[in-house]
Parts: sequence; C-alpha cells; structure tokens
Amino acid sequence: MLQHFYKDISMLHPRARTMLILSVPAILIGIACSLILIVAMKVAALLQRVLWSNLPAQLG
Repeated sequence: MLQHFYKDISMLHPRARTMLILSVPAILIGIACSLILIVAMKVAALLQRVLWSNLPAQLG
C-alpha cells in the first residue's frame, strides 16, 4: 500500500531532468514568438506610417 502511494506521488511531480529537457523547446518557442511579435510590430508601424502620413500627403 505504501509503495503504491509513493509511486503515485512520483508520477505527479516531474523530475528535474524532465523539466530541463522540456525547458529547451519552451525557450525556443518563446524566442520564436518574440521574434514574430517584433516583425509584426515593425509591419504595423510601417502600415501606420503609410496609411496615416504618406497616403494622406499624396492624396492631398
């Protein structure tokens, strides 16, 4: 009975090695998401400049 209890507890808490292995893809996904966000912000700034400054100036 006690061995079964400890086996269940060990299944609930991931080991440090497993957490380290899973942190690598998490870091890579975080870096990729931040790069995508930076690109999206630059595109949005470009569109804002074109739509609100350049285009009205050209159309009069």
